[in-house]
Amino acid sequence: HFILFCLLISASCAPSAVDSGEGYWVPSDPPKCQYEIDVRVAPEVGLIEGKEMVTIPNDSNRSISVVAIDWRKSADYSIDVDALGESLHVLNMKSNNTAESPLFYRLPEPIDPGGQIELNIKFKRTFEADEDTTSFGNTVWYPRIWWDGLPVHDSFSVKLDKPEGWELAISGRLNEINNRYEIDGARTFGIHMAKDQKSETREVDGIQVTALFTEKGKQAALVCLDTAVDAIKYYKDWLGFYPHEFLYIIPGGSGRWGGYPFATGIVVIHGEETFKEGESLMHWQRITAHEIGHEYWGEWVLDPERPAWVWIGMGIFADTEYILDRDVDPRRRQNWMSNYINGVA
Repeated sequence: HFILFCLLISASCAPSAVDSGEGYWVPSDPPKCQYEIDVRVAPEVGLIEGKEMVTIPNDSNRSISVVAIDWRKSADYSIDVDALGESLHVLNMKSNNTAESPLFYRLPEPIDPGGQIELNIKFKRTFEADEDTTSFGNTVWYPRIWWDGLPVHDSFSVKLDKPEGWELAISGRLNEINNRYEIDGARTFGIHMAKDQKSETREVDGIQVTALFTEKGKQAALVCLDTAVDAIKYYKDWLGFYPHEFLYIIPGGSGRWGGYPFATGIVVIHGEETFKEGESLMHWQRITAHEIGHEYWGEWVLDPERPAWVWIGMGIFADTEYILDRDVDPRRRQNWMSNYINGVA
């Protein structure tokens, strides 16, 4: 009984590994926060600036008096935080008026169990850029509540001011009534913009699927788009749901290195410009199905481990089911799953 009691106590709150000062602690199941963000991104001049209102609920059994934010204070980063009409001060500020991420703040009043608080934040970030900049991509462009590195799902409503003529991939679906990009549960909220790319969009079972591409990479991108529409339909029928109302596919590096999840609802496919007329479509079908699998295993089902063996393995499992069902690669299970098992060993 004593051991069980200790396990229950340890499960209720996990102490932070960071020396952040007195009062900071992290619930073992961090709460889902809500972000309402208005932001301007100007890649050609190297500027991100905006304001956000963050609602932090406390569904634990203990009061929260200190919060942490993944941002920094420096010549390139600025932030102002208000709560309950009071300006908050960084607890871990250095003598030269800088602070590394995370920034710790003591709240004017603790958030009691079952309560919540709203933080009003103004932020700015500058970075090196020039007039030849053709793309921008980032997942840490806004201050976010930090829970000692644990991945969480948050809700977002984002209004984006971007340059005219830049194609966009973003971790939300546009609400045409309020002109905001919205998502109810996102591990990360990413923005990708490019002025040398075009896009095509399709819809399947209420899910909007968009591929961005360069002119040279268009053929491969459209194969990925066709595959994505089919794979989403397959996964939705198989698993009973799809985690989001949208998916973006964006081009990656120059070689056929595979792909990766850039952010929630945005996946990267490398090497689209290497496509040759008449070649087998298997590579593009396989990697597209794999990256979409990570929208379940990695984006919806979170894995805090390093290396993230669960979401990689489950991504292989998901794409294998699709590839075998569509008869794209009959040896997918023997070849790829064996390689993965050997790699884990």
